[in-house]
Amino acid sequence: MTGAVIDRYSAGPKGRAADIGAGGRLPEGAVLPARGALNDREELAWLYGRVRRDDLAELAPWQ
Repeated sequence: MTGAVIDRYSAGPKGRAADIGAGGRLPEGAVLPARGALNDREELAWLYGRVRRDDLAELAPWQ
């Protein structure tokens, strides 16, 4: 099951970003990873700031 956390939300990029924890942490102009681009483990690592890749936006720290 790849990208299951992101795939569950169909409210569009901004709605999905808020629902998966990226919300206000996503930099202006940045986009969420494409559906299926990350497996569940990679997605959670990205949300928690544990993975850095050129194709992923760097999220601001949790507030």
